[in-house]
Parts: sequence; structure tokens; C-alpha cells
Amino acid sequence: MKVTYRPFDELIATSDFISINAPQTDENYHQFNEAAFKAMKPTANIINVGRGPIIDEAALLQALKDGEIAGAALDVYEREPEVDDGFKILKNVILTPHVGNATVEARDAMAKIVADNVVLVDNDQPAKFIVNP
Repeated sequence: MKVTYRPFDELIATSDFISINAPQTDENYHQFNEAAFKAMKPTANIINVGRGPIIDEAALLQALKDGEIAGAALDVYEREPEVDDGFKILKNVILTPHVGNATVEARDAMAKIVADNVVLVDNDQPAKFIVNP
């Protein structure tokens, strides 16, 4: 499969499926907002398994209700664990309880990271992947 970089505006205007797999940053907070949904194709679907605040959920809910986009699948939410009740009644939405990492492989990798960090710290070395330094 050939993958080609596209600027954000072109990506949202031409994609049938957009999968968000990014970490949360100041730059991407509400990157998918009312303007982004209006620029998307009415047949587009958005999937968020990254971080909830990347999507402005109020704008997404309105875009889904108005038929501006075709559907959404959310595994993460703007205000976890809260999910706006409006999403729960829509037929074009799939909601999952933040289980994107719930595979044997992912959990094994997470356990290995923890064990490796314990060994590093025990050997007076800095731990990797510190969340709050």
C-alpha cells in the first residue's frame, strides 16, 4: 500500500475514513472542530482511538445530526469517562469504553516497559517514558 502525506485541509476534504491515533498536544486540541467537519465529505467517517480532546465533541455531535459527515467511532472521549448522551441515540455512531489498547500484545508491551523501568531505576539510571517528570 502506498501512503502519501497530505496537508490537513486536503486530508479532511478528500478522505472517506479518518483515523485519529495521535497523542494530545496543545496544537491538536479541537483540531477536528465545526470548520473541519463542514469541510469533510458527507460520506466521511471519523475514528478516534488517540485522545478525546482532539475532537470538539459538541461540533461532532452537531455534524452527525446534520448529516455533514456519515459516522463516527469513538474509543476515547473529550471528558472521559463521560460521554454525551446525544451520541448514544445516534445510529451512525459506535462507542467503545477506551479499549484500544486491550490486546494481549499491547498489555504485554506495557508490562515490559514497566519492568524495564524498574530495572533502570534500580541501577540508578533514569526511567524511560516518564509521564510527570
